[in-house]
Amino acid sequence: GRGWDESTWPVKRYIGRHHLDRVSVSHPILVNRVDGHLCSVNSALLRSVDLRGDGGGVERGPDGSPTGVLKEGSADRARAAIPEPPEDQWIRMLKAVIAHANSLGITSVHDFVEPVQMRAYEGLNRSGELAIRATLMPYAPQLGALHSAGLRTGSGDEWVRVGAIKVFADGSFGARTAALFDPYDDDSRATGQLVRSPKELAATLARAHGAGFQLAVHAIGDRAIDVVVEAYDRVLGREPRKDHRHRIEHSELMTDDARERVKDLALVLSMQPNFVARWSHPGGLYERRLGHDRLPRNNPFRLLLKRGIPLAFGSDGMPYGPLYGLAGAVGAPFDDQQIAPEEALRAYTRAGAFASFEESEKGSLAAGKLADFVVLSADPRRAQQVAGLAVHATVVAGRLVYDRPGHRRSHES
Repeated sequence: GRGWDESTWPVKRYIGRHHLDRVSVSHPILVNRVDGHLCSVNSALLRSVDLRGDGGGVERGPDGSPTGVLKEGSADRARAAIPEPPEDQWIRMLKAVIAHANSLGITSVHDFVEPVQMRAYEGLNRSGELAIRATLMPYAPQLGALHSAGLRTGSGDEWVRVGAIKVFADGSFGARTAALFDPYDDDSRATGQLVRSPKELAATLARAHGAGFQLAVHAIGDRAIDVVVEAYDRVLGREPRKDHRHRIEHSELMTDDARERVKDLALVLSMQPNFVARWSHPGGLYERRLGHDRLPRNNPFRLLLKRGIPLAFGSDGMPYGPLYGLAGAVGAPFDDQQIAPEEALRAYTRAGAFASFEESEKGSLAAGKLADFVVLSADPRRAQQVAGLAVHATVVAGRLVYDRPGHRRSHES
């Protein structure tokens, strides 16, 4: 299972193995926290996974025994012990989630994928059943196989194409693994972690860049973002490439220096205003993790746009839905976050297309571009209407892929 978020519960603590053991002590159980950087397992699964030598990712109680809470690499090792669904089931699941995305007004996605998920997209594309356009972003371990197959960023067609290579630099605020310069406000012992050394990160980026790929590096904490910017600087200094559009995913807490260097290096920031809507309010997750002084610095959309930095909005699946994020950006609690409805709309449309080198094909309604569009209940450029917007219909390639139940289409709508 996945999707639990203790920050929204009255008692804000992680799920432990003893909670899951109440469900079963014999059947393995794993439940992912909403951010994917932490999971909880029951005793049955804990016994089957070798976690020796991975103490940093294994939370332990006062007696030294594992609590069932696993982070980053330890969580990945536990997930690897769960059998994968067969490929035909992946295709059925993908069709279901695409239908859900269409109902939320989504016509294109940038999706981080494993090989089995790439094959599911390709299968639906071959059969003509794909109802969404997908820029597939494989993880760094797949780089060698992709390069050997002659693929690079942009390979594919108007439905499915290869995008950036995804690389992780740190974790998340929710798991307290996002790498910070100063300790977490609610745990003075924790400053997060870099999941690979700066040297290793730069080497990974150099390999992908040299092979002709765009890059998308996950970095959330200020320390991690500084390391990523420095790595990009080194790579681009040795091997310059015009219009590389390398990305940083999330960029939630940045230093002033990092913002300036991002601009100079022409990096694209892929950010999620739904995080602001969900966690940036007073008493929310950001305040508990970062404290009162750092809280207003998270996700400074307004500052970034003022500096002319390309800003592409997405959801990271927390939760899906651009309208929820649109309201989060327009109604953000701090001045440095809050932007105008039209700016937020552009970040979800034109900027998303720019981030995947597709601005000549989509991202705006214009003659010669793809017939992908959404019918909304009102004009999102009017601030007072953003929070109450609804999707009435979604069209992809000129075909109606979602029609809101009970909605009566008219020329006016």
